[in-house]
Amino acid sequence: MSTDFMVVSFSPQGEVNALHRDQFSLGFLGAQKIERASEIKFNEQSQRWDIYLPDGDRWVTIPSATGFHEYNQAREFEVEWLETCALESVAPLSSQGVDIACRINLEWVKKIRIG
Repeated sequence: MSTDFMVVSFSPQGEVNALHRDQFSLGFLGAQKIERASEIKFNEQSQRWDIYLPDGDRWVTIPSATGFHEYNQAREFEVEWLETCALESVAPLSSQGVDIACRINLEWVKKIRIG
């Protein structure tokens, strides 16, 4: 269910932006600055994993990015969501970004039911 693509963008100033992946290091391009784009946290009340994104000085989540039974499911969803948002030049917490998360969530539900 994970993405089979990696979005790498280059600014006019030569800065490179991409979601970090251990499988494909961009270190060959020069010194790296790696920051958390999201957090995956265990929710003790629901006993499930939720994805949080920074929104100013706080971390927030949306319903489509919560309730994962396994950490790896949350991680795969997170990568697909953030990569798709980057590919479409959309902020993940914008209404378009939330729509993307909802669409991906529906696709996952269909795959789980069929598979």
